[in-house]
Amino acid sequence: MVSKSEEGMSPIERGRLRYQQKKYAGALEAFSEAVSRTTGSLLLIALDHRAATQEKLGDLRSALRDSKKMIDIKGDESKGYLRCAKVLQLKGENELALKIYERGLNKVKIGTDNDRQTLQLHYNKLRDAQNPGQTRDPLVFFPFELAQMVIGHLDTRERVICLAVNKSWKRLLDSSHKLWTILDTTKTRKSISQKSLKAYLRRSNYTLETAIIHHKAKFDTHQMIYLIKTCKQLHKLELTGTGMIGDSLTASLPFAQNLTSLVVGPSHEISGTVVLDALTMTKDTLTEAKFMRISGGTMSILRDLKMESIKSLHLCCCKGDYIDMAGLLAAAPNVTTLELIGWRYRGIMAPIFQQDEIDFSGMKYLENLNLTDLDLRKMPKLPSTIKILRIGKNSHLVLGNPDLPHEEQVEIADEEEKFELPLLEVFDCEETSITTECVKRIVSSSAEAGNLRELAVGFRHIKNHDVYPTADSVRDLSLRALPHSERHIMQAVENFPNVKKLNCGLTRVTGVAVKRFVEMGVQWLILDECAHISSDAIDYARRKNVHVGFHFPVRAKMTAFRERMTV
Repeated sequence: MVSKSEEGMSPIERGRLRYQQKKYAGALEAFSEAVSRTTGSLLLIALDHRAATQEKLGDLRSALRDSKKMIDIKGDESKGYLRCAKVLQLKGENELALKIYERGLNKVKIGTDNDRQTLQLHYNKLRDAQNPGQTRDPLVFFPFELAQMVIGHLDTRERVICLAVNKSWKRLLDSSHKLWTILDTTKTRKSISQKSLKAYLRRSNYTLETAIIHHKAKFDTHQMIYLIKTCKQLHKLELTGTGMIGDSLTASLPFAQNLTSLVVGPSHEISGTVVLDALTMTKDTLTEAKFMRISGGTMSILRDLKMESIKSLHLCCCKGDYIDMAGLLAAAPNVTTLELIGWRYRGIMAPIFQQDEIDFSGMKYLENLNLTDLDLRKMPKLPSTIKILRIGKNSHLVLGNPDLPHEEQVEIADEEEKFELPLLEVFDCEETSITTECVKRIVSSSAEAGNLRELAVGFRHIKNHDVYPTADSVRDLSLRALPHSERHIMQAVENFPNVKKLNCGLTRVTGVAVKRFVEMGVQWLILDECAHISSDAIDYARRKNVHVGFHFPVRAKMTAFRERMTV
């Protein structure tokens, strides 16, 4: 009979109310009605409630029968296994209950059911009660989230090794897809077979996001194609190790749908033709491209690439080949980071003293520009957005005249093009022919704004009368291989009162300067190849908790540098 207070309630709601009131016979009647009327998830709830009521009434056989029906209906959910194992424990059949818990852990996938963690905890508790003297397996005993966090600190090779520990570890690792979204083969000791690759990708549920392929893994063209074709969510591909990269890359990249980062390491040689092919195939999605050792073949006809999505581009040439600079700038107008190292941007037939100016002023998003060893002969035009500027190892890059007296240098600097770089944080002009007065003009606005933090002005042919800029914000300063006297080096450093890392290698400094630098608060001091430094000075700095880098001078290095700078 339905009371007035129960009018309008569903059978499940009536059963719950009667259960709370400890009217178990009435609750059983209501839940039985719900079982006969419902399907799907509601049927599962009704069976669970009826089994719980039958437990209260002591009818464990009927409760066990309902729990088995729950498993038959939803074998991939935890509720049926939890109820069935509980009933078996009430009957005193703990061994069988343990098997039911274990079966549930095998059937219910991690992350798909909120009750799975409860299932794991009950399994751990019963197993420990059955074997109180045995050591607890921490990976199984921990909550799933904590176990996943611990395993997440292991590298790829270590995780694969963990699969062989026992069945519990393998079950947890196999079902935790998030642990396998990165394939890093840098620590592999032997080649990876196609079978092993398939197993790894299956564990990730084909959601691999990052692949770092070392040459020791010996991926062939077929494996590369399978990797990229199968993993639609692959965002980053990095090739490391040694050897030549070619067909395996160009054959697989057409299948890349969401690749945003492509990196070929500094020990892998890759031809300019392959680089162009790779950029062409991925230009619609790629935001970062790094080719650290381009060997052979010019980078011409770049204008047609239209890499409008790319934000970071690093092209390093090891043989001084030609690059179409104008075409590159037109093809990648939205880059924020551009690193072009070791190229020659002027044609082979250009006169050796021809001063071709590169114009970056139209690149409104450019922040990081590296033009190291580019055979620059004239300072490029720059946008005001630049934060990092590296133009070192361009010995023919002339700005100002270092042979003139200081007053005349100031006049020449005033006549040079003005530099408005208020956001500049890093400036490196080592091994150039830029005068100190021109350096001051380049960094003045950023120094005044307090943005300049790193300055490298060593290895330049300059005079003792140079006056250095003042910048309280600079923390990293390099005066490496400057021909100044010790007194002038100390005066230059005092213009940067908050410097923490100082490179005075290959200079004339002695223990007097070292003591002064320590008193200023320098924490990292590089004194490599300083011929006038004594071991006492180095020991003194180290006793003051200053990290000192020092090795003995190499003969004739300064002479060779001077000869190179005067060519």
